[in-house]
Amino acid sequence: MNGRQGGFTFSEAEGSTQVRRTFVSRREGRGSVTQSCAIYQRPIGPSATAAILFRWTPCAVRARRPRTQGVYDGFTTEGRCSVEATDDWWTSYFDEVFLRIYRPVLSEARTAAETDGIEQLLPRSECRRILDVGCGWGRHSILLAGHGYDVTGVDLSEFLLGVAWREATEAGVEVEFVREDIRELRFDSEFDAAISIFSSLGYFGSDEGDERILRGVHNALKPGGRLLVDTMHRDVVARLFVERDWWETADGDLVRVEREFDAVEGISHDALHWRSTDGSTGEKVHHVRVRSATEWKVLLARCGFEPTDWFGGWDLEPFDHTSGRLLVLSRTT
Repeated sequence: MNGRQGGFTFSEAEGSTQVRRTFVSRREGRGSVTQSCAIYQRPIGPSATAAILFRWTPCAVRARRPRTQGVYDGFTTEGRCSVEATDDWWTSYFDEVFLRIYRPVLSEARTAAETDGIEQLLPRSECRRILDVGCGWGRHSILLAGHGYDVTGVDLSEFLLGVAWREATEAGVEVEFVREDIRELRFDSEFDAAISIFSSLGYFGSDEGDERILRGVHNALKPGGRLLVDTMHRDVVARLFVERDWWETADGDLVRVEREFDAVEGISHDALHWRSTDGSTGEKVHHVRVRSATEWKVLLARCGFEPTDWFGGWDLEPFDHTSGRLLVLSRTT
């Protein structure tokens, strides 16, 4: 069956398995150059994956009145909030508000430094085909494609993938973007390497969710394929834990983050509050599982990976207990 809706072309049915692929193919004339890009969305049908793909339940956020109060340009700056969220908070978190708040944090300079590190660890001569797991708005995918890599980015956020498509088009590069729950990867021995950057692993709260992702990545890689994971370092998160932080964006928006860290489960609970220059306010919640290097080593081994190198940041200095980040490079076994 084929159809068209809102600029997207839909088609489905592959053998006995229903699959919906959402093609986004827009063309902009630039002299004699025609540029296009595609986003694929799959699967569709009576499956758990389809339920995940099309269930967009907002997070439920409930705040207690702070025990003590102070005010910073309209924000409560003292006291603590009690934050509750649905287990699928990540289905609605990564929207235009997320991009507006975090894009200045994940700056072009930071992205360029991270991409340089990726290219050092995964040289194009050995790892031409790369899978970007949790690609967001394609900040690494687009740069890597511009440097000659063949990149496929996977993410669940329709909004961020739309931004990724537009920016890939503007950059004049070809990237395949797939809208899919990263726990349900369906590639088979297609990639030389995979990357998971900025703590994309850990959103699901348990080892089970991340194991599903890692096993899917393992299946997606060719024999001997490599996986590069960049995430928070539990030892440092626990030791230097900051309960409250706030900042002002370049656009003048005020952002406050309140955090709680569950030392038993190893989960960081973050409540993000913002006030825009137009006076509008809002709240978001996210929960991230944070692991030690030892826990990562065990988890990766269970999913068929052997860690080969550990780094403490994108300067690629050796990893130790004081490292601010945890980067681990692994091979399939």
